Amino acid sequence: MSGTAEPRSIVYCADGVEVARGLADESADLVYLDPPFNTGRRQERERLRTRRAEGGGGD
Repeated sequence: MSGTAEPRSIVYCADGVEVARGLADESADLVYLDPPFNTGRRQERERLRTRRAEGGGGD
């Protein structure tokens, strides 16, 4: 890989919105934002129901 930059990872432990605002456009391949927990709000879980298409085909 001579002549090319090595990929690097950076982990921020901060407010995701604040960090994202400081990133340059097109500078990230992946951004993972972990939702805030213990906010005092009531949270609900929904169960996703799926059904297989006949013949296993898609569109």
